Amino acid sequence: MTEPRFRKRILVIDNDLGVRKTSKELLELKGYEVYVAEGVGERLIRHGLHLLSKNRCHLALLDGRLLRDNDLEDKSGYELASQIARDHPWVVSVLLTGYENFSLTRRALGPEGAAKDVVLKEEGPKALIDRIDRVFSADIRCRWD
Repeated sequence: MTEPRFRKRILVIDNDLGVRKTSKELLELKGYEVYVAEGVGERLIRHGLHLLSKNRCHLALLDGRLLRDNDLEDKSGYELASQIARDHPWVVSVLLTGYENFSLTRRALGPEGAAKDVVLKEEGPKALIDRIDRVFSADIRCRWD
C-alpha cells in the first residue's frame, strides 16, 4: 500500500493584485499548491484567515503592510503573522515586504517572533523561492513523499 502524497500548501495575502498574481504563478510553477486571499483591507485579512483554515495551509506568505501601503506605522502584516502563530501554530509565516523596517523585522524574527523569514520584494523571485524552499525543508514537519 502506498502512502498518500501531500502537496505543500501556501497562502498568499498581499494587498497588491499584481504581487498576488505573480506570486501564485511563480509558486505554482515550483509545484506548490497556492491559495490567494482576495479583497481590500479587513476583507482581505478575513478572506485569508478563512482560506488558511479551510485549506489547512502550511505556509502563509504575508505582505508586511496589508492595510495602508504608504503608512510607516502600518504593521498589519506583522500583526497577522502573530495572530496566525497564536491561532494556527502549525502554520509558518514568511513576510514579503517592499519596505525595510529593521526594528519590526527584528521583532518578527526574534525569539518570540511570529515569522520564520522576511523577504524584500526587491530581492526578486529567486530569493523568494529559495527562502520558501528552505522554510519547507527546515521548519515544516510533514512527510511529503
